Amino acid sequence: MTEEKGDVLAPATSMSSNKGRAMKSFKFNLNIRKRLILGFFGLCVILAVSTGITFVTALDIAEDTDRIVNVRVPTAASSAKLVNDVNATLAALRGWMLTGNPAFKDERAADWLDIDDIVNKMAGFAATWTNPDNVAIFNETRVLLEEFRIAQQQVEDIANSVDEQPASRILIQDAAPRAKVLMQEITTMIDEEMTLEATPARKALLGIMADVRGSTAISLANIRAYLLSGNDNFRDAFEGSWAKNEKRFADLSASSRLFTQTQSAAFERYSAARAEFALLPPQMFEIRGSDQWNMANYLLVTEAAPRAGKILENLAGPKNERGIREGGMVANQAALLTDDAKATNAEIVQLEVILIAIMAIGLAVAAAIAYVTSRAIVNPITAMTTAMGVLAKGDFSIDVPAIGRTDEIGEMAKSVQAASSASSWRPPKRPSALKKRRARAASINWPRISIPRRVPCWAR
Repeated sequence: MTEEKGDVLAPATSMSSNKGRAMKSFKFNLNIRKRLILGFFGLCVILAVSTGITFVTALDIAEDTDRIVNVRVPTAASSAKLVNDVNATLAALRGWMLTGNPAFKDERAADWLDIDDIVNKMAGFAATWTNPDNVAIFNETRVLLEEFRIAQQQVEDIANSVDEQPASRILIQDAAPRAKVLMQEITTMIDEEMTLEATPARKALLGIMADVRGSTAISLANIRAYLLSGNDNFRDAFEGSWAKNEKRFADLSASSRLFTQTQSAAFERYSAARAEFALLPPQMFEIRGSDQWNMANYLLVTEAAPRAGKILENLAGPKNERGIREGGMVANQAALLTDDAKATNAEIVQLEVILIAIMAIGLAVAAAIAYVTSRAIVNPITAMTTAMGVLAKGDFSIDVPAIGRTDEIGEMAKSVQAASSASSWRPPKRPSALKKRRARAASINWPRISIPRRVPCWAR
């Protein structure tokens, strides 16, 4: 079993050894040029990575900033402004209804121009909204705004007009003219009676005429009071006065034999006008007692206000228990604005961390490249320079470094080694013939001979 295990491990050990030799061979097969290129390439890769990360992060930040500046902030501001303008149109409409001042109509028209401008801007913003619910709410709100505009215009048109209060219109257009005929004709009859002889029968007839005129006047006054106030007491008072009028009118009809020709003609006109007038109070009372007694208020409550409430609910949210609106598209846009601002700030912080990390990595890699380059190039060259200095002094016993390298320094080392070997070789020394003669001459004992010194002739 042991032998089999050894056989199994042997190939793995051999592969590991081959891999180590391959890595070592790859390491030393790189010449200086390749090492410099490799180091520069590493720095370029770090620079490219850092630039790419910075560029992508900067694009994200720019996109978020653009969305904040060109979408979130304008949308939030426009939504809030739209809420204010809707409330402003309602306030102006109520001012016109209460006072009849045309300035409120102009103010409402200006508010609607502002609403149209805001809606057009928000329609452009909606194309870039990230929340589909806001898009749906905005589209619904646009439809409601058009309906709200129409309802407000109906209220404005009918307010302070004769059609604003249908019961009052009946009173003015129908009841009052007939009541005027009643009062005129009964007064004509009374004036005619005043010119006649005062007999007991005619005195009684005059009293009947006076009661008819008085009850007619009181009934008309109660009608006006009820239409103005809606107080049922005035309606009850009318019922009492009109019942008296009917009784005395019957008495007057029964005494028609006493009428003069003038009184008979006046009574006929009175009777015809009274028959028409008697149909009108029930109509006026029914209208005044209903929700439609004031059509401006009725349209405001049933048409304009519900749409305004739905619009405000879409924009500002429903009312809470304190009557304050919460939520809606305005709050959602404000929340999205806050989220985008936080996201942008987080991306900025992330970019700062990335830049610091890349700077640290770049410095570490640069230091490593400098260290490796120093060991691989500078140190061998320094050692080579030292060796060449020693060789220059004639000491050929020094070992030339980096002989085993395969790069340019190794080539240089081999060249220096070859030069050192050539400089240290000397041919064997052989004595020359001149030296031999000099040596032989020096070994002979020659006798001393004196040679007289000759004096030049010019010195004698």
